[in-house]
Amino acid sequence: MIRAFRPSDVLTLHRLRKQGVYLDNRAVLTWGTRVVTTRALASPLSKATGVFTGVQNSGHPGRPLIGQASHTSGASTARLTFLAPEEQIELRAAAELIEYLLRQLGEHQAQTLLAEVDEEAAAFEVLRQLNFSIYARQQIWKITSVAPKWGGKNKWRICASLDGFNIRKLHFASVPSLVQQIEARDFSTLNGWVYYQDTDLLGFAEVFSGPRGAWVLLFCHPEMDDIEDHLSSLLALLRPRARRPVYLCIRRYQHDLSSFLQEIGAQASNQQAVMARRLTAGVTHAELSPIPQLNGTPEVPTPIKDYDLQGGEEAG
Repeated sequence: MIRAFRPSDVLTLHRLRKQGVYLDNRAVLTWGTRVVTTRALASPLSKATGVFTGVQNSGHPGRPLIGQASHTSGASTARLTFLAPEEQIELRAAAELIEYLLRQLGEHQAQTLLAEVDEEAAAFEVLRQLNFSIYARQQIWKITSVAPKWGGKNKWRICASLDGFNIRKLHFASVPSLVQQIEARDFSTLNGWVYYQDTDLLGFAEVFSGPRGAWVLLFCHPEMDDIEDHLSSLLALLRPRARRPVYLCIRRYQHDLSSFLQEIGAQASNQQAVMARRLTAGVTHAELSPIPQLNGTPEVPTPIKDYDLQGGEEAG
């Protein structure tokens, strides 16, 4: 049986929180695992908050399978946040839970559900069987200290709405088309830092900050030189530290920065698959339109005559 999350499920969710699989790095790394419980409390107001939490009673007393997804109104993509507990993520139970979340997200006008999952986790194979496809691979690097100082002038600055057009061009030049199609972005509302060489934008660091740290996705133009130096100057601005690390997301299609990141003491996660499943928004209310009328009489369309294309005269 599948049902919506209830306030009475809070204690169960809190108990299972440390046994879950977290599938949205950005939220969990910057806000901590408590973000799941906080969002779940908003589930009864899901139409307004965009947070959907479902409970699948798998027959184990007090051990249901709980899943959560979130969607920002107007965005094309939603994110699968977590599934818990990990030991109960098996195909049948997960299928019912995911289908429930997909229905809710479809009514909220989401078009694609994304999930980031460790390829060594059991949840990875379950999601593949549930028609999630891999469109990118990535590693998350945890940085707790500032990189060696760069001797030049720091040319990074906080991005503004006027940078949106140039960020769009950089995105198209540095990101594979498949990723662009799935991760559609509003380039006028991005947060982060930009790097220009003369009038050309060569670097953009998208940043999401929270009390537990900052999550960074780096975009570099193929013509950008000395990337390690520019990353050092960026980290000097972000000021990573042990209590508030910087988490740098490196996709496989980007520049290989692993040697540099190891040199500065960064810690790498396991390789993750970035997965997506398309969904179709359901029609909740039929919209009826009256037939146009002229003087109280329904308008009848003029019949189309068949013409003999060879002779230019009406056929038959």
